Amino acid sequence: MPAKLRPRQEAFVREYVLDFNATRAALAAGYSEKTARQMGSENLSKPYIQEAIKQRLQDKIMTQEEALVRFAEQARTDMKDFLTIDDQGNASVDFLKAQKLNKLHLIKSITPTRYGTKVELIDPQAALRDVGKNLGMFKEQNINIEIDLTKLTDEQIERLAKGEDVYSVITNTRKG
Repeated sequence: MPAKLRPRQEAFVREYVLDFNATRAALAAGYSEKTARQMGSENLSKPYIQEAIKQRLQDKIMTQEEALVRFAEQARTDMKDFLTIDDQGNASVDFLKAQKLNKLHLIKSITPTRYGTKVELIDPQAALRDVGKNLGMFKEQNINIEIDLTKLTDEQIERLAKGEDVYSVITNTRKG
């Protein structure tokens, strides 16, 4: 069990984990400008302070399960959680509703416009991709194809030279 930290050491630990700058953390903890660098270094050399830093970082680290829950919540984001519709069918952004539903963290940006407030939510498609990747749903496959260039027509060689993908050229299909 780590030793009990003095208030200044506790403040140092709290500040240090913000940006890992020992001098800044020492200043913020109340050490003088003259001694902050030395005290920051000295604090980092003390095993019980190292243990307190380690513990504080452990408390901040997100587990894989926690990350997947967040991604899943982002993937299920729905604008209806942020809107209220009046009797005339007009929609308005309802931050209180979103707050009651504990959804405010799903907002990516809020921009005032001359027409009202623009609210952009976190991209659910990106979250779905991240969940899928984590679950191993998308496997990259490299396919090696040997092509005898002497059997291609001049038109096919021209299409390849223009950057068209090999599959559509050899199957004589055209994109777009």
